[in-house]
Amino acid sequence: MIYRNYPDDPGPACLNKEAAALARYISQGGFEESEAASMVTWFLGLPEQRSIDEIDAAVPEEAVALEADRAARMFSGGPSVLPIIYLGDEKVASTALAVSRTPVDGVNFFTYRDGLEPAIELVSKRLSAE
Repeated sequence: MIYRNYPDDPGPACLNKEAAALARYISQGGFEESEAASMVTWFLGLPEQRSIDEIDAAVPEEAVALEADRAARMFSGGPSVLPIIYLGDEKVASTALAVSRTPVDGVNFFTYRDGLEPAIELVSKRLSAE
């Protein structure tokens, strides 16, 4: 599972919360918060600097695509890589599209409650238009 963001703290497998926690942990090791945020921003492959609070709020779709790309390249020729994306994300369609452009073997989605059917339809239309 690789979720771009999750509004609640702590969230399940969510990149924003895990990256922000990593930045906070680094800052406890003697680095300024801005330095720690800079390290995590670089690791996530983000084009512009973000504060720890900005990372905690959400990361862009490209960060999820980069993580999917890293996993696909790491396991190239081995097991299938099928990232599971959070359907409740307001940017689920653009995140799925970004991930589908990487060398992964497919994209899957986690549905945990009723009412996410419109998100499934939106993602299906967006991916089939490509």
